[in-house]
Amino acid sequence: MIAYRLSELAQYLDGTLVGSDKTVTGFSTDSRQANIDDLFIALIGERFDAHDFCAASAAGACVVSRQLPIEQAQIVVADTQVALQQLGKFCRQQATKAKVVALTGSAGKTTTRELLAQMMQPLGEGVVTQGNLNNDIGVPLTLFRMQPTTEWAVIECGASRVGDIGRIAPLAMPQVTILLNALDAHIGKFGSLENIRTGKGEIIAAASQAVVLNLDDPAFAQWQARTPAATKLLTFSMHNPKAHAFASDIHCTARDTKLTVHIHGSTYSARIAVPGKHLVHNFLAALLAAVEHGVDASSAIALAESFEGFAGRMAFVELQDRLLIDDSYNASPASVYAAIDVLAAQNGYKVLALGDLAELGEQSERIHQEIGQYACGRVDELLTVGNISRFAQQQFDGRSKHYASNSDLTADLVSHLPVGSVLLVKGSRGAAMDQVADAARSLWSKS
Repeated sequence: MIAYRLSELAQYLDGTLVGSDKTVTGFSTDSRQANIDDLFIALIGERFDAHDFCAASAAGACVVSRQLPIEQAQIVVADTQVALQQLGKFCRQQATKAKVVALTGSAGKTTTRELLAQMMQPLGEGVVTQGNLNNDIGVPLTLFRMQPTTEWAVIECGASRVGDIGRIAPLAMPQVTILLNALDAHIGKFGSLENIRTGKGEIIAAASQAVVLNLDDPAFAQWQARTPAATKLLTFSMHNPKAHAFASDIHCTARDTKLTVHIHGSTYSARIAVPGKHLVHNFLAALLAAVEHGVDASSAIALAESFEGFAGRMAFVELQDRLLIDDSYNASPASVYAAIDVLAAQNGYKVLALGDLAELGEQSERIHQEIGQYACGRVDELLTVGNISRFAQQQFDGRSKHYASNSDLTADLVSHLPVGSVLLVKGSRGAAMDQVADAARSLWSKS
């Protein structure tokens, strides 16, 4: 654990130290969890001002944007959120040996992140983004975990609007960046697909060594043009042999995905212990980044086989005479289509419980209608819940029902899930569809 002097940090932040100089060993944005060895950064949000909690915090010192009448030492800066990001980069700079990958995309970020984290294991001690800590606050919090001994890091970068990734990705100082795709997820805040492509493309400039791009994405040429001549360009594709990494003989079963991988002229057999053709792009992008950082391709592929998904992300749960596919953590239009394809490959009576998809702006009604149409012939029954998902239910040509709330849906689950059925639960984070998945577990738990 490394110790930092407040005077050193104040100088780095171009701030003023008020009170006694001391050392801190950690950083926190939660006044309730900070301890005497922590530096608490008092952020100002839409609904709170953390300056109000400094006096009651156990933190040994605070970063503030106005001097406070408190006992702790304080570093006074112009903007505490900017200071948070600067401190994240400061911690990253201490990890001089770290091989870092930053990644973004409209869909598949978390899966790619976890696959890559598995592949990077031979390099030693590493840091990987946890949960949804991929924004202005989450990225610095992830970087706080980096130490001089850190050998590698995988940093996920999310965005709501143009400029977000251009601001946060450089904090990680990545040698390699991955741009998975640009889809109409979160189009409401971006305003247009073109803005999404521009915003996601900001990660290209953050790479000091190589950028990994999706040759199959319609925006590839645009991103290729943004890649500096001094930066190595690596490409992946589902089938295109012109890519540095591509796949053939893709075979998806109800439980896994098998494929032949072609990378840098060599060929390997691979297996992903999660079903879905959409995972191939994630796998290839992660593999290119790992190999670029010195991991042997065959070792990386073998390590990736231990990836079995995670809670709320295409998690297969065996229930009493039923199967739950819990993909409730979040949803974009592309991920909903991919999840429906996985459901369609299962045996049994196929039921989709769909919550609202968020941040789609004026396109929301149309996108939900198209999802309902896509489910026709692939899903036996559609259960929708929320305000907007009803448009999907209206377009579904089959047995269906719409609910006003999750509690209404969960109370009605028994009548819609006969023995031998398969339930897929999907929706945006705000739809809280994990409540539906949890209800299914409770109703038909094997234990």
